This record gives sequence, C-alpha cells and structure tokens, in this order.
Amino acid sequence: MNNKLTDLPERPICPNLRALYLQNSDDLMEIPTTFFECMPALQVLDLSYTSIKSLPQSISKLVSLREFLLKGCELLMKLPPEIGALRNLEVFDLEGTELICLPKEIGELINLTCLKVSFYGYANLCKNSQTDEIIPKTAFSKLTRLKELSIDVNPDDQWWDEEANAILDGLFWLINLKTLNLYLPTVELLKRFLQLKIYPALSHLKLTVGHHDQRIISRLPEKLEMKFKNFDKCLKYKNGKGKTIEITEALKHSSAFFLDRHWTVTNLSEFQIHEMKQLKFCLLLECNEMQTIINEANEKDNDEYGSKGDKPVLTSLEHLHILYMKNFKSILEGRIVSSSLSHLKTLAIHTCPKLTTIFTLDLIRNFVNLEELIVEDCPKIKRLISLEPPFLGSNLVLRSLKKVSLLDLPELISMFSGLEIAPVLEVMMIYNCPKLNDLSTSEVSSKNLKVIKGEREWWGELKWHNLRGSCCQPDHLVSIFVPLRWDRDLMAQLTEDPAAVTPHGVLETIISENENKKIKCEIGGCKIKVQVMLITSCDYGDKTLLGEKISLQLISAVACDPGNEYRGKIGQPAFFVTKNIYRGIDETRTTLSETFDWDEEIGVPGAFIMKNYNDTELYLETLTIEDVPGCGRIHFVCNSWVCPAILRKPDRVFFTNQTYLPSETPAALRQYREEELRKLRGDGAGMRRRRDLVYDYACYNDLGDPDKDSKYVHPVLGGSIEFPYPRRIRTSPLSTKTDPESESRPWFDIYVPRDEHFIHNGLQWRFLDGAEECIKVLLHRLDSTPQDNITNDFNTFEDVLNKELDLWRFEYGTRCLSSGNPYQKSKAIREKKLSWRTDEEFTRDILAGLDPVTMRRFEEFPPTSNLDPKVYGNQRSSISKRHIENNLDGLTLEKAIENRRLFILDLHDAFMPYLRRMNTTSTRTYATRTILFLQNDGTLKPLAIELSLPHPRGDQFGAISQVCTPAELGVQHSIWQLAKSYATVNYIGYLLISRWLNNNAVIEPFVIATNRQLSVLHPIYKLLHPHFRDIIQINAFARKLLLNADGVLEKTFSVAEFGMEMSAAAYKDWVFPEQALPVNLIKRGMAFEDSNSPHGLRLLIEDNPCVVDGLKIWLAIKAWVEDYCSFYYRSDDTVRKDSELQSWWKELREVGHGDKKDESWWPQMQTRKELMDTCTIIIWMASGLHATISFASYHYATYFAKRPTISRRFMPEPGTPEYAELESNPEKALLETINTPTQIILANFLIKVLFRQFSGEVYLGQSDTPEWTTDTELLQAFERFRKNMADIEQGIKEMNNDKKLKNKV
Repeated sequence: MNNKLTDLPERPICPNLRALYLQNSDDLMEIPTTFFECMPALQVLDLSYTSIKSLPQSISKLVSLREFLLKGCELLMKLPPEIGALRNLEVFDLEGTELICLPKEIGELINLTCLKVSFYGYANLCKNSQTDEIIPKTAFSKLTRLKELSIDVNPDDQWWDEEANAILDGLFWLINLKTLNLYLPTVELLKRFLQLKIYPALSHLKLTVGHHDQRIISRLPEKLEMKFKNFDKCLKYKNGKGKTIEITEALKHSSAFFLDRHWTVTNLSEFQIHEMKQLKFCLLLECNEMQTIINEANEKDNDEYGSKGDKPVLTSLEHLHILYMKNFKSILEGRIVSSSLSHLKTLAIHTCPKLTTIFTLDLIRNFVNLEELIVEDCPKIKRLISLEPPFLGSNLVLRSLKKVSLLDLPELISMFSGLEIAPVLEVMMIYNCPKLNDLSTSEVSSKNLKVIKGEREWWGELKWHNLRGSCCQPDHLVSIFVPLRWDRDLMAQLTEDPAAVTPHGVLETIISENENKKIKCEIGGCKIKVQVMLITSCDYGDKTLLGEKISLQLISAVACDPGNEYRGKIGQPAFFVTKNIYRGIDETRTTLSETFDWDEEIGVPGAFIMKNYNDTELYLETLTIEDVPGCGRIHFVCNSWVCPAILRKPDRVFFTNQTYLPSETPAALRQYREEELRKLRGDGAGMRRRRDLVYDYACYNDLGDPDKDSKYVHPVLGGSIEFPYPRRIRTSPLSTKTDPESESRPWFDIYVPRDEHFIHNGLQWRFLDGAEECIKVLLHRLDSTPQDNITNDFNTFEDVLNKELDLWRFEYGTRCLSSGNPYQKSKAIREKKLSWRTDEEFTRDILAGLDPVTMRRFEEFPPTSNLDPKVYGNQRSSISKRHIENNLDGLTLEKAIENRRLFILDLHDAFMPYLRRMNTTSTRTYATRTILFLQNDGTLKPLAIELSLPHPRGDQFGAISQVCTPAELGVQHSIWQLAKSYATVNYIGYLLISRWLNNNAVIEPFVIATNRQLSVLHPIYKLLHPHFRDIIQINAFARKLLLNADGVLEKTFSVAEFGMEMSAAAYKDWVFPEQALPVNLIKRGMAFEDSNSPHGLRLLIEDNPCVVDGLKIWLAIKAWVEDYCSFYYRSDDTVRKDSELQSWWKELREVGHGDKKDESWWPQMQTRKELMDTCTIIIWMASGLHATISFASYHYATYFAKRPTISRRFMPEPGTPEYAELESNPEKALLETINTPTQIILANFLIKVLFRQFSGEVYLGQSDTPEWTTDTELLQAFERFRKNMADIEQGIKEMNNDKKLKNKV
C-alpha cells in the first residue's frame, strides 16, 4: 500500500501483528528506538521506498520475521549488528539501497533463501574508512540455504575490483543457489566463475562483465533493458576489446546477450555465433567498430571447432536490437545458410548512420517468423529491400510480419519496393519520412491491416500506384488511418494494441499518472502562451517527446489557499503536449512552446512547480508566460537542474524574475521562499549525491590520503589556530580508517551542488574531463620514473623554442584531446626569441605578470624578517649597500628610498619555515628576496637577488645566504641567470597562495552562504550570484587532482606538499577590507592618497598596467554596486531590518570564515555604506581581480623557460662538476635545473585550470539574460555599467598600442 506517514508511535503494542506495510512513505525518516519491541509475531515487514537512515536496535525483537523488504531506501547506508538476531528470516531485500557495508552478523541469518543487496553509492569510502570488509568473507559459508543472491554494486567501485575474487570463493558454499545476479569487472574473473560447480546448476543468471564508464544520460531505453533482464540467463559484456574465449563460452548457455560498447569487434561472428544455440535476445549498443552481424568470411576462416561455414547460426534468436552503431552497414556480409535467424520475431535498428538497406534476398527467405520491424534514425536508408537482378518477386515474402515502424528516415523513398511482401501485416507506422511520398497498393494489400499511423500532412499528400500505374487511394485505407497525436508518447502509440486505437482520434483528457488530476484542453476561454528553454544531453532521444513528460503548475502571488497554510494557490498540472519544438544551433538546447487555458483563480503567477517525468534530468534555463490577463508577459530565470520525478526529490519551486526584500515578499510566496532556503541548507547530515542541491560547510580535511601511506597524511586546514582556513562545500561524512579527522577521498567525482556543475559551457566541462585523464597518465609517468633517472629532453634553448609538443595530445583509451602548446611563447618572445632572459623582461613580469599584487615599496634597509628569532634565529638580509648602490643611476641608497624608487619582492618569510622539509623532497628551493629599482623611463631593473637556506646546524642559528647581482659576461652572468630562475621558482610557488587562496578558497564561503541564506528573490543574491559561476566546481576539481596529496602541485611546484600549509599561514594575514584594491595599494606602498589624482590615488609606478586597468574596473564596479544597492536600500534601517541579509553576513563571518570570526575589521552590516563596500569587494575578488591578473598573463605562465615551477638542484659550488658545466655549457646547466618535460605539462594543467578563459564566460558588464530584472531604473544603471566597461576595454586596447608604455606584457 502507498503511505504518507511522517512519524511513527514510540512503542506500539501489537502482539498478534503478522504483517506491517509502511512502504512508499517518502517523508518517513526515522523509526523510534523502541518501535519494534512489542511485535513478537511479525512475519512480514516492508519499509521500501522510505527515507529512513537507520534501523533501531529493537529490530532484534522481531524473532519471527520471515520477509524483510527495504527496497529503494537510498538514505540507508548501514545495518545494525542487531540484524543478526533475525534467525528465521528467509527473504531479505535491500535492492536500491546505498549500503557501504554489510555487518558480520549477516552470517547469522542461516535460514535465508533470498538475499538482495545494493552497494550502489559509497562503498569505496567505507573501504578507505573504518571497515576492512564490505561483504564479510565468512558470511556465505553460513548461508548455505540461499537459493537466490543478488549483489548490485556501483561499476566504478574500486573495492569490488579488489574483492570480487573473494566473493567467488564464497559462492563455493552456496550449493542450493539457483538464481544469481553478479557483476564481474574483468574477463579473468569470468573464467573463474565458469569453473565453479554451481554454474551449471543455475536456472536464472544475470551476469555483467567488464568495466563500466559513467554516462551523464543513458541512450538505452529503460523498457528495452527490462526486456533483456526478463530472460533466464542474461550476459552483459561492456567495454570489451578483442576476442575472449570466456565470453564465447558463457554465450553457449545464455538466453540473452547485451554487448555494450565493445571497442574492436567488427561483427558478431567473432563471438562464435554458431555456438549461441540458446540465445533468444540480442542487444547491441554503441559498438562503433561493428559493421555487420553475420560475416560469412569470418565463419569460414575460424576453424577452431571445425568447418562451420555451412551450418545455420542464431537459430533460436527471437529478438535483435541494434542501437547507435556509427559504422554498422548491414546485417549480413556474404551468404547466409538456410535456417539461420529463422526464429527471429523482432528486428529493431536505431541510429545507424551508415546503414543503407535492411533486407537482402537471402535474409528475407530466412525471416519466416519475423513479426515486427522497427527502423529509426538511419539517414542513409533509401530502400528497405536491396534488389539485385535477377530476382523473383513471388519468393520475397515476410509471411509473419505484422508490424512495421519507420521513423526518422529522411532519405527513404520506398518501403517494400512495390511488392506484396507482407501478406499478414496489421500495423504500419510512418513518421518523419519526407521522401516516402509514393506507396503501392500491393505494399498495403494485407487483409489483416488494421491501422496505419502517420502524420496527417504526410497522409494527405501521399501518392498511390499499382501495377498499371498511378491510382487513387484505396477506399478501405481511409477508415484505418490514425493521425499521430502530439499529446501522446510516440513509442506508446507504436506499441499499443491496435484494437484499442480509435481512428480519427480527437484530443482527449490527459491524465497525469502521478497527480491523477485532469487538465482540460478545450477550445474557448482565456489562453496563455508558455515557452520553456531547456538544455538536454546531446544523447537525448526524440526531443519532440520531451514536453509530454514535463508538467507545470503555476503558483499565485496574490491568492492564498487556506487549505494549504495560506500559501499561494497552486494551479492544476499542465503538460506540453503539442509539437512546438525549436532547436538552436546547439543541439542540446531545446525550446518548448504551448498554449494553456488560464485559471482565473491564480491571478498573478509568482512562482511555478515543474515536474520532470522523463528518465533523465533536464536543465531549465528560462520560462516565459505571455498574455497573462492584467500582467502581459512574466519571465522566470531558472538556471537549474530538474531531476526525474521518480527520484522522489522535493518539488522544485521557481520564482518569477521579480526582486523582493524579505519583508516585501507577497504573503502568498513567503512560505515558499523560506522552504526553498531550508531545502538548500539541508540537514547537515548524510552522504551527498550527484543530484543533490544542498550547500553546507566543511574544513579542508580531504587533501590527504593517510590510508594509502603515512607520507600522504595532510593536516586539516580550518578549525584550528595553527591552520586557519576558509570553509569549503561539505561532501562526505565518512572518515579515513587511519585518521578519523580526515575525510575519505572518493574514486568518483567530488560532490558539488548540482546547479554548480558546468552547464553553460560544454567546452569547459570537456576541458576538465580531458585534463583529468591526462593528469592521471602524467602522474603515473612521474611515479614510475625514479628521481635519479629523470632526465631533461632539452640541451639548448633552441631545443625548447623548436619543441612542438601538443599539451593535450595524450592518448588515453579512445580519447585524444588537443588544444594549445605547452611551450607557449608570449608575443615578445616570438618577436625576440631570448627576450625572456633579459632583466627588463624579468622585472616587467614581476610588475605586470602572474601576480602583480605581491611586490611592495622598499622602505627599510636592509630588509628585515618577522619570523620569531627564538625559533629561526637571525633572518636579517645579507644584502648590503655595496651590492646595489653602484646601480642606482647616481642616487645614494638613502635618496632612492626617500624618493620611493626602491621596491622588493620579499618571499623570504613565506618560505623559510618550510625550506628544511621542502628540500628533503625532489625540489631544491631557496627563500628569496629581490630588490628592484624604478628607472626614469618608468621601468624597473633588478639590483640584487638573495638566496637563503636554513642553517645546517639548525633553525635557531638563522639563515645562510648568497647575494647575486646582475652581470653581463662569463660565469657570473650564468650565475645571475640561475638566480633569476630560483627567484622565479620561489615566486611561482608563492603564486599558489595569492591565486588559490585569494581567488578561489576565500570566495567559496561567500558562494555557500549566499545560496543558503539569500533567496533567489533577494536583491543581493541577484547582484552577487553571476560572479560565483563555476567557483565550487573548479575548487572541487583542484582538491581532487591538483592540490591533493601526491597531486600536481606536489609533483611539479617548489612548495611540494607544504603549499597548502603555506596558504593557511598566509590566511592568518588575510583581512577582508584590505582586499579592496585602493586599500591594498596603499598598504603595499604602491600608491598614496592624492585628491588631485584621477582615482584619488597617486601611483608610484604610473606605467603599471594591471593597477591602472584594475583601478578603472574597481571604480566601475563600485559605481554599479552603489546604484544597485541604493535602489533597494533607501536607508540604513532597511539594511538592519533585512533578516536574510543579516543571517547571510552572520553565517559568512561565523561559519564560512569561522577562524576569523572574532576579528574586529569585519564590517558590521548596519549601514548602506558597509553593504556597498562589502559587495564591491566580493565582486572584485570573484571577477575583477581574477580577470586583471589572470587573463593578460595566461600565455606567460605556460612558457616554462620563462616561468619554471621547480628547481631540481642548488646553485653550483666552485670546484664541482655542476659548476664546470655552468662554465662550459650554461644553457644545459639551466635546463638541468628547472622542470622536466612531464613536470612542465603537469604544471601547465594547474595553471590552465586556474587561469583559463572560456568563450562561454559572462564578463563584467554583461548578463547571461537580458531580462535578469524587471526594474527599469536598474536596467538603466546596468546599461551605464556596461558602457563604462566597454570604454575601459577600448582604453586598454589603446594603451596596449601605445609604444610609450613599456611595462605592458
């Protein structure tokens, strides 16, 4: 029975209760601890499809229980040990759960005859966590009465790969087993399985072999897969390669075969089809090398079992389905033996672009039992029958053919070539065959013909002929023609009983199976037009069927429903039933349009509920309602995934494109607004699934992998004084086995809220997907090469400049991506090959390169350190006047400081605490200080570089340092070039902190808090949300492969495994108000306040491209934010009384940046100015700052000779072989010091992920929809912002062409 229970009584007294059915109670989440204590006679318990997360201990009291059903309990992840008390249990069904393990007590259920379990979810995490065994090894030895066993696992679960052997050992004890459902990842395991004694005795077997790959949307119709599973002995073979004896052996006893994505097979004959004597059902999907089914030559050439060329094949096959085979050309190649395929009843062919015909003469003679033919989406088919003269028409008879369906065949011109080939034909269905405009009366001469279905337009224009020539349409056909209906599922019309079809059907009442409510589509009354823009997978099938499975319910913004706690009245569900489908250039984007009757009781719609009854999720971009009485046009910007209704997720409510402060929200929408925020916040518990849309916080405790090896232990970042850090999105509650504070790392994708997945730009998703595969290959290459044997492929700089490696061209399986060159050269380098070696380019890169916000004005000489002298001793710089004073263009040191002409890039304190540990790895790194001088022409020149190492006797003895100065000739010149490389390596390592921390990590809490506390109706949500696009997804990818233990950062950057610790140390100095660009410039001494200057600031370096451009962008953002906030917040009191805003800011400070919650510099969010300043800083950090310092320097970062990320040896000492090489071959010495080619490519992956600029991005001054608001005043303000940004862009282009400006990159 279907229940709607939410709560259960604490301790019901039911001593005689025999059966308890609680299934389908979606809202039932908890069973009271004592609930089962007084049910001693209970024999049947059904808790299927509930939301329970655990079973109470009182379950042990059900000692009489014989049948226990927990199907579809997706939140149930563990069974209690008390389950072992159910010793009389015979049937235990856990299909559709997401268990992470079975308790060892499962072995106590000795009377079990049926056990079905599912680990389709997170068993990997358990494997890496507290439990050694997911399925106890000894359990099967006790369950000897089992007759039916089903183990359903996630095909991506690595634990199953490891333990499948043990499971096969356990099957040895199950001597009574008759029914088995099992997944074997490899053919080797299949070989073991076939040797088991139980194998011949199995009467029902569902066997899946081969590694699976995840698909966003499956192409296989669900009903077709169910047909496959209905056979007694089913074999599914996926992602196979080559010929395998084991598969051939298993096929001897199989009644159904599903071949999914075989990569090499060219015909089914390769699997010894003459041995498939029991095969009744065959399904072939996406075997893109397969060209035919039966190959005569292959049959004759294979002599392993003797001559077979004259033996019939597939004599028992009844159903053959061929889907999505891009190279499939024919069913038969060569001659076919009589009786082959003679029992075939169903032939269905879908989406085979190279197929040109269906039947040959031999095939027709053998298809004596063919009853149904379906051909769909085969664009090259012109005729179903290939007639090669001479032929005898009288012998061409498909004597059993009853149904023919021809769908989406644009080139089809003939059905049966004018022949009377189907004498018992009952049903014809023709759809979208525009060139089939002529039929012969012989083709439809069957006296059994009951129904012809097709488009009304096609039928009306159809021409007829007979043996004598043209003729009129036979009269009896008029009465059996049924026009295809767009309010019905196309395939449902294909399969329905012809006797149930009423010719000339009229539009009937549509009944929603889930709502059981009638939607009228009658003529007359007020109408509204609704248009929906969706994004579907490229693999989605017939898009004309989309709308039939999408329901829409409007929610009133003005009429409250007393029967629904005075929420806005909800209208009846309506479906998109007409054929109004529009496709854009992008085949994944679809527009549905429909006209509905208007419900006057709704009044003004303020929101709507959409339900998706398709099998797959859809991305809803926008919905527009036109001709609303009294309102006209109402637009909804949605940009969200809608899950299939079958998943029983809460209804998705989408709000109109109107903006309301919480206190101004219409009463009818207020509760919906609050409920949507509660859904987004979640309950803080449980595992996160890919389809979830929940935002919650966690520390960075998922970077390490302590279960793999102790060397991969990483400290938890966040939540401590030693390692403070911003919070990230919460993913998994499961900890590692060796460290309860560390989160287990899944093998599959790290969870991000569903709407944070890339959707606007498929290229970006494919980029990261391909990058991940390549990264894994390259990391393996580095791991498999001992450090002592790593060599460099380059001997000279000319080698580097001429190298033509493709960054992405790495074969991985069948994928080969290509985009860009790893040895990217900037325009300056292309014009002058060795310009990157000049001091001018070195200093220009510091000023306007990857991280132009680190350099500061030099105010004290010599440079000092802020490190604790009690721990680190004397860290004062060794740079003296003699090192620099001769190079100050005639100024004294004191005068140069006074005139603000000296600058420093000081990374000494950032590196020194970690250097001793860093240099125990493969890197050889210094702590560096670089002194720079501002010349009269506005450019910088380097004066000195200090390279420091910890004292060999201990940290407390301070540092030992070497000071290098510019030189033009000899070995000193080579030493200077090496010093610049060491400084650059240092600088690039520190880039992680400034880029990752300030542009990624600190932003994520803002994204989380905004989604949790600000409704989509809130003005600040609308202001900030466009700038948060892809941040969580990018950060998750970085944690998975770039920043994790043994990841790209540790393998290819000087900071090694200490980079994230360094970023935590840098976060200690992070101050939110100082992220404002003017404040940052003043703090670093790069500018000072001057009311006479254009921006109120006077820059010390006027030719400073990033700063000049950045200030213009900053002021444009500031002006836009002030216009925007002033529109909604007329006074400070409005800010203080905004409940959502206050909750947002409180959570952001106390949770998102909780380690800094007590800092006094946080704005209090009590005034309009505080709100405006805060929003300006957030937008600047999330977009303006990122663009200013990333896009311009993207190509610089990827040219490794200019920007090495790691140094592999220290500065050579006189008298050593390395020093001799530096004297004799300085180019080789430098190339032996910096990155290897593999390290180069890996480092570039990290840089590309952090810097990459995609064509689908929405930039400042742009909007992804022109109707982002309905407020005219704001649209005008945004237009000013847009023009301002356009002017800035034009000004930047002009300055880039100004040859007087020398510091542009």
